[in-house]
Amino acid sequence: MNQRLLSCALLGGLLLSGLATAQTCTNTAMEQSTPTSAFTFNSDGTATHQMTGLVWKRCLEGQTFTDNGTATHYLDDQCTGQPNGMEWAAALNLAQTAGQGWRVPDQKELSSIVEHCRVDPAINTEVFPGSGSYWVWSSSPVVNYPDYASDAWFVYFDDGSDVWDDRYADVAVRLVRSGQ
Repeated sequence: MNQRLLSCALLGGLLLSGLATAQTCTNTAMEQSTPTSAFTFNSDGTATHQMTGLVWKRCLEGQTFTDNGTATHYLDDQCTGQPNGMEWAAALNLAQTAGQGWRVPDQKELSSIVEHCRVDPAINTEVFPGSGSYWVWSSSPVVNYPDYASDAWFVYFDDGSDVWDDRYADVAVRLVRSGQ
C-alpha cells in the first residue's frame, strides 16, 4: 500500500512539474522578463502590464476569449481558435475600426511582452493563453534600410526575435491600448 501511495505521489509530482515548467523559464540562467505577477487581469479579456501601463488583449485577433468570471482566477481563462493572419495595412485598419483606443503596438511595445527565458513560444502563456510561436505585426515600418522600405516589423514569438517582412505577408495581430 505504501508503495502504491508513493507511486501516485511521484506521478502527481511529475504531472504538476510538467504544468509548472510550461510557465517557467527553460533557460534557468535567466529570470522571467514578463512574470505573471507583472500583470493585472481584467474580466474583459485584457491584461494590464504594470511596468508599461499598457492594456493588452490576451488573445490574438481571430481567437475567442473565455473567462471563468473572475479577474483573480486567470489560470483557467482560454483563447481558442486560430488567429487571423492578415496583411499589415489590414492590421492597422482593424485596429482603427476596433475603437476604444485599440491599436497595433509598435515594435518596442510588442517586444516588451516577449518572455526572454523561454522559446516555442517566447511568451507567458498564463497571461496570453492560446499563444503559440506566431509572427505578430507591429505598427513599425522598416525605415533604416532603404531597400526594405516596403516592409514592416513583427515579433516572432517562437524565439522573441524582431524581424521584418513584406507588408503583404499574412501575420497575426495582438492589439494594445494605453492604460485608462
